[in-house]
Amino acid sequence: MRDYLSLVLRCFLAMACLLSANNMAVAQTTYCSDAPTVRGDYSAVWTGTELIIWGGIAGGKSLNTGGRYNPATNTWSTISLIGAPSARAMHTAVWTGTEMIVWGGGYKGPFNDGGRYNPATDTWSVISRVNAPDPRQMHTAVWTGSEMIVFGGHDGGSDLNSGARYNPQTDIWTPISNAPAARRLHTVLWTGKEMMVLGGYRGPDETNTGGRYNPATNTWKQTAVQNAPFGMDAVVWTGTELLAWGGAQKHSSVNVGKRYKPGTNSWSNITTVNAPPARRIHSAIWSGSEAILWGGSDGSDKNTGGRFNPENNSWAPTSMARAPSARRLHTAIWTGTEMLIWGGFDDNINFNTGGRYNPVADSWSGIATKCTDDN
Repeated sequence: MRDYLSLVLRCFLAMACLLSANNMAVAQTTYCSDAPTVRGDYSAVWTGTELIIWGGIAGGKSLNTGGRYNPATNTWSTISLIGAPSARAMHTAVWTGTEMIVWGGGYKGPFNDGGRYNPATDTWSVISRVNAPDPRQMHTAVWTGSEMIVFGGHDGGSDLNSGARYNPQTDIWTPISNAPAARRLHTVLWTGKEMMVLGGYRGPDETNTGGRYNPATNTWKQTAVQNAPFGMDAVVWTGTELLAWGGAQKHSSVNVGKRYKPGTNSWSNITTVNAPPARRIHSAIWSGSEAILWGGSDGSDKNTGGRFNPENNSWAPTSMARAPSARRLHTAIWTGTEMLIWGGFDDNINFNTGGRYNPVADSWSGIATKCTDDN
């Protein structure tokens, strides 16, 4: 009888250990999910392996949800809501190398708070608000390699020309000074040593002014206005010069492009031969050798694009075969081998679909929207 009870106890303990091991395995497994719900005015960053979508607005309601897309497996995974910033749209997000930093934005009122998301642990942490910039939306942010720099935007009543630098290592904000004229919905990029602020809107009209901010000296230089384009909805940095194409002037779409060289503080023209038709609120990425433009609208949404080679000042079209449906205000990210297009909207219909464009093959492939898609 004692041997029988001992055998039962050993079997029970073995079964308990097996169940515990199985539960641990389940807890450590990341399951795929559907793509994030349709939305507009969200943020997107590329981590080196994943596209992270967060926030935005849909159906008149702001969101604090998101998703992570892995092109290697063509799958999505969810983002934790625990500790996430409050729902918002028209915010900014930058990738630091280990974290996504979300800041500002709003919908029915601007914010000056944010959060830091670590995809390795799927966790959020808060950002200090001490000395943070005033609440705003429609601003810009860049990552310098050690700091996030926030500039411009709108506080719900007026455009802003203020900003600050945030250091995530110390969780400290430092104001920036002597900024260019106030603006919103402008373009920004990081050259490796300067933040370039260009175009955007001042009041009801587009502007072609801008500035270059050096965080090492906390100083600004004005960008040349002569021959500078207006609007500048889509710009890329090649490593030596800025390329801008399309946008709006006097609220009309244009198909002109410009090249800006910081060394001479001067603008020159990009050829219009074989260039895409006029458009605004489109996207642009730099592939390492070409600027790839796609989508946008001239009153009618587009699913066409073009590839500009600055070495020979020439254009080539992007294939339309299997291209995503026409849209504007979408996301475009360069992975190192492909351009990822996601989201946006057409005639007030928001999308949670996209596509992957390979410029070497001039071909498109799809992005999964359902966990059950054949990946």
